[in-house]
Amino acid sequence: MIDLQPLIASANQLKPLPETITRLVELLANEDVRIDDIEDVFSYDAALSARLLRQANSAAAGGNQKIGTISAAVIRLGLGNVLALAIAASTQDDLDGPIPQYGLGDGDLWEHCQGARLAVDGLRKYGKVTVPPEAPTAALLHDVGKIVLARHLDPLILKLLRRASGDTDKITMAAEHEILQVHHGELGGLIAQHWQLPDVIVRGIIYHHDPDRCTEANNHICHIVGLANWLSKVASAKLRGQTCEVGAPSSLAHLKIDQARVDKVVDYIVEGLQGLGYSGDKAS
Repeated sequence: MIDLQPLIASANQLKPLPETITRLVELLANEDVRIDDIEDVFSYDAALSARLLRQANSAAAGGNQKIGTISAAVIRLGLGNVLALAIAASTQDDLDGPIPQYGLGDGDLWEHCQGARLAVDGLRKYGKVTVPPEAPTAALLHDVGKIVLARHLDPLILKLLRRASGDTDKITMAAEHEILQVHHGELGGLIAQHWQLPDVIVRGIIYHHDPDRCTEANNHICHIVGLANWLSKVASAKLRGQTCEVGAPSSLAHLKIDQARVDKVVDYIVEGLQGLGYSGDKAS
């Protein structure tokens, strides 16, 4: 079994999120938030403002008219998506690198996380699902625990994990729990807590593989993030002309999503990933 203390220490040593994101998190918790307050946050970060406007004017955002102001971008995307995009800008360097311990090459995890974020928006648009504003961020960060966990997997532990996963390079959460007594969702939750993100985001990350284990009265976000994780895998496979080998999670039935809606959401994710520069091979 792995020593958990160094894992926890590593999670707590990750660089803090920028003040821009901290302020957006505070605004997200405010029911009376004003567009002027959000514009004020972005006025201190020109690069993030430009990124937000690009996303708002992308094909995936669905707007027919080009916009050029932060207020219009927030109205088009919603504050939840704005927060997710800001966090994406801050965490891309960490999520974009290879994680060979999990069989992930350059950009693979980043593509998957972006696909999960897009899946949440697709579920809102085509799945007729009520989506909490925190869900895009939880989906984006659902696998962040793999980054820290991978740093502590020595060859012997890695061999045991792969054996418990069925002798593949795709380490399963069940194998993590069996061998390590902790899985990447739990570690990701610690990271989200370290970043002082809302508890609902922490829950969505921790329980994305097993939403029914969440003892909170409302585990809706856990089902959304769990389904987004799977939909991202389906979309990435389709992008490459392949078929996803991972079976649909129970959250599909829980959220009452039929196949026609699944197909629409998957197409939405594929279009969004292509807009971000992903092709059938790697990001271009």
